[in-house]
Amino acid sequence: QAECGFILLHDPSAREDLVPRAIKVRSVLQGSPRNPSCLSMSSTIFRYVMQEKKAILSADAGKDPLFQAAQSVQGSMIRTVLCSPIIDRGGEVLG
Repeated sequence: QAECGFILLHDPSAREDLVPRAIKVRSVLQGSPRNPSCLSMSSTIFRYVMQEKKAILSADAGKDPLFQAAQSVQGSMIRTVLCSPIIDRGGEVLG
């Protein structure tokens, strides 16, 4: 089961390009010491998905050749990750 999930949307008026609009953390993690690390997000993974306009699934992002050099992946100790772009009918990435 997933520990946490995010919906991030592009917001050009915000300081950050992607703004969290929904965050869900598995209830058994609420208040646990693992909760803060679960809320870490990798900007490298998000940028890759937004640029390529395709989803990625990685069983171990820290060892994945696409992301193993990324500090945001290594620092967050991200393992299994599924990330998919939200694309409108015109092909523009919304989040």
